[in-house]
Amino acid sequence: MSCTVFESGVIDSEVSNVWGKIKHFSFEYWKRIKQIEVEEMFQHGEVSGIHMIHYADGTKEKVKLQVVSDRQFLLKYDVLETSSNAIPAGIKISHCLQLRKITYSNQTVIEFATKYSDQISLTKFIESKQDKKTIL
Repeated sequence: MSCTVFESGVIDSEVSNVWGKIKHFSFEYWKRIKQIEVEEMFQHGEVSGIHMIHYADGTKEKVKLQVVSDRQFLLKYDVLETSSNAIPAGIKISHCLQLRKITYSNQTVIEFATKYSDQISLTKFIESKQDKKTIL
């Protein structure tokens, strides 16, 4: 049985400005991420590119960028490997960041979802929700 962690928020900026910071897959705005490395044969932010995300707590995730859509303001990536012992082996993890324009103002809705292919512990579920709130 799969499990999805979802958080959303409102950013006081136009969707095109927010998308300009997100679409490059650099996560400069997220203090939890220390660095992102790209495998040699790929460019940073390239679809199908393999990236190594280094978190401030020392955790590393090897991820594959699946979707970067300027039309839908959508970014999706899958975790291929993680150094976190909190996630049992064999569980697939997919992250999705999507922006939506608020039509009556210069604000943007940001939605951040993580889908786990199987059940995870309640502690990990809560940690995942808290992590998403730090980006919003």
